[in-house]
Amino acid sequence: MNCPSSMDITPPGDGSRRVPAQRRNKSPLPDVRAEARRLCGRFAASIGDDTTPDELADIVYEAARRWANAGLTHVDAHNALQDALREVIERLAAEPTPALSHQLRMIVAAAVHLPRTVLRAYYPQLQPYLAAPPAAGRALADSVLALGTPAGGGAAGGGGVAGVRIAAAYEVVAVQLRSGAPTVLAPMRRLLHGVRAHRDAVLSVVAESGGTVLIPVAPHEPARELDDLLATAATAADLTLTAAAVRAGVPELPAARQHAHELLDLVEQLGLGPGLYRVGDLAVEHQLAHGGFARDRLAAILDPLDPEPELLVALDRHIRAGGIGTRTAELLGLHPATVTRRMRRIRELTGIEPNDVFGLWRLRAALVARTTRPIDPAPADDHLR
Repeated sequence: MNCPSSMDITPPGDGSRRVPAQRRNKSPLPDVRAEARRLCGRFAASIGDDTTPDELADIVYEAARRWANAGLTHVDAHNALQDALREVIERLAAEPTPALSHQLRMIVAAAVHLPRTVLRAYYPQLQPYLAAPPAAGRALADSVLALGTPAGGGAAGGGGVAGVRIAAAYEVVAVQLRSGAPTVLAPMRRLLHGVRAHRDAVLSVVAESGGTVLIPVAPHEPARELDDLLATAATAADLTLTAAAVRAGVPELPAARQHAHELLDLVEQLGLGPGLYRVGDLAVEHQLAHGGFARDRLAAILDPLDPEPELLVALDRHIRAGGIGTRTAELLGLHPATVTRRMRRIRELTGIEPNDVFGLWRLRAALVARTTRPIDPAPADDHLR
C-alpha cells in the first residue's frame, strides 16, 4: 500500500526557486531520512481514538524549520517524509492489528497536510497564501458574482456570503500583469496582498498573472482613489499593471465583469500600454468594436491600403503622434519628407486627409474598427460606469 505523494509542492508562481537562498549555517547536514522515520514512527505509535492528523503536522513543522536552516531543500524534506510514511504503512500492514484500519486512515489524512506544512516552514512569506488558498477565495468571489443572476436570488448588497458582508457596489477590475523579476509568490498574489493591506473584503477570481478583482467601494467614492490604490500596490510589488475597471452594484456584477474584460481586451488589441482604463477612456473604441454593418463599412475605408502595409503602420504612428508629422517621423525612425509622402499616399487611396483633424478622427475610427475583434451583443449595461 502506498501513501499519496504525487502532488506538486513547488511554491506557487515560481517553478524555478526550489531551495532556500543560502545555507544559514555550516553545521553538518542532518540525516533527514532517519529523523523523518523517527517522527512518523512516533506518530503511528501514538495513534488512538482521539488522535488528529494535525498532530503529525505540528511535529513535522518544527523539524522542517531545522532542515531549512541547515540548507536542505524542501523537495528533499518532502520526499523523506513520504518515504518514512510509506515504510510505516508497510510495517503496520506486515503485522496487522484490529486497529490497522484506523491507523491507515489517520496516516493518509495526515499525509495530505505535509506538503503545506513543509512549505510553511521553508517559506514564511507564503503564510498569507497558505492561510487562504485560492480555491476558497475564488469560490467566494464566484458566489458574489452569482448574486447578480436570477439563480443568486438577485441580492442587492448588504447581505453576506460565507460570513463576509457584501458591499452595495464594487469596482470590477479586469487585470493583466507583467512581473519585473521572478519571485516565490505569483504576480496576482503580490498585487492582492498590497490591495488588501489597504482595503477590506477584496474578492478575486484570478490566475497567476491575470483575472478579475472585486474591490468594495463606498457611495460616491472618487475613482481616483482606486487608481492610486492599484498603482501603489503594483509599484510596491514590482509589477506592470494593465487593467480596466467598471463600477457596478451587486445585481449588475455579471454584466460589469464582462464589460471590464471587453475593455481590457480592447486595450491589448490596440496596444495602448499599461495603465488603468475606464469606460470613459474607451467609449468610442468600445462602440466601434461592436459588430454590425456600420462597423464593417468603417473598417473598409482602409482596405485600399492593404497592398502597401507600410502605410497602415505610418497611419497608426501618425494617430499616436496626434497628427504631428515630426513626431510621427521620430516614432517611425524616418525622415519627415518620407512621412509626408506616405500621408499624401494615404489621402490618395482613401480620399481622407490624415493631416486634417476631422480626417484623422475618421481614419482613427476606421483603424479601430479594422484592428479590433467584434464584440458580441451583451445585455443592456447603460448603468455601468
